[in-house]
Amino acid sequence: MGAIFKREFKSYFTNLIGAIYAAVFLTVVGLYTSVYIFDYAYPNFEYVIGSILFMLIILVPILTMRTVAEDRKLKTDQLLMSLPLTSTKIVLGKYFALLCFYLIPCAIICLYPLIIAAFGEIFWGTTYSTLMAFMLLSAALLAIGMFISSLTENQIVAAIISVLVVLFTYLGTSIADIIPSDPTISYICFVVLALLVSTLIYFMMKNILVPVIVSFVAIAGLTIVFFLDNTLLAGTFPAMMNWFSLFGKIDYFIYGIFDIPSIIYYISVTALFIFLTIQSVDKKRWS
Repeated sequence: MGAIFKREFKSYFTNLIGAIYAAVFLTVVGLYTSVYIFDYAYPNFEYVIGSILFMLIILVPILTMRTVAEDRKLKTDQLLMSLPLTSTKIVLGKYFALLCFYLIPCAIICLYPLIIAAFGEIFWGTTYSTLMAFMLLSAALLAIGMFISSLTENQIVAAIISVLVVLFTYLGTSIADIIPSDPTISYICFVVLALLVSTLIYFMMKNILVPVIVSFVAIAGLTIVFFLDNTLLAGTFPAMMNWFSLFGKIDYFIYGIFDIPSIIYYISVTALFIFLTIQSVDKKRWS
């Protein structure tokens, strides 16, 4: 795993994408810090973090699109598979290299509150808990992006899908607010979701039988519930959207609430998608 980590980590410093990420990240954070802290005189660095979240919609897909897809395109994944390494070590080596590189600019902005404190009061607890939540959110999104990269050998396709997924999670709370609580709407949304999940399972397993069974069982169950007592579905899809909103949970920290369930949620999402990436890579090894 150490060799994979070194190879991947070094590649970010020799790749133009890594330089673009670092430059854009630090420039945008610097601009927002200047505006909020020095122009508007807000002593709240956590507001800066809350305002830069939109960057992740672009930066995460740019960083993750090549993690697995590039190896598949160049056929170097076959070389990796021939080494005495498990899929778990390969994926973890790639993920930790990606995460460590991503956290370098984050470590730099952790110094900003120390500089700002020389000019006024800083709410240390809220500031650094928000920074921690931002890093955990980023770790979860990187795991999701890496999983998407493992499903295709085309980096552009991986980037586009990742942008759409991250954008969906970014707008999750807003989407939930505009979806009616009508049970029929929730039923339709859940059916569409079941079909999307089944499609994802097909891309992972390359087996049509399993996703067909999954979609049939899910849709049949939803249909039975809908016709027996559709009030059970009223408002459930918007509630689920709010619960699954990755970006929405960082608001607790911005408002000064150290929300432990949100921390557990971010860690769980990260672990889940790393696990799914391992399964995807393992499937490719034995296919």
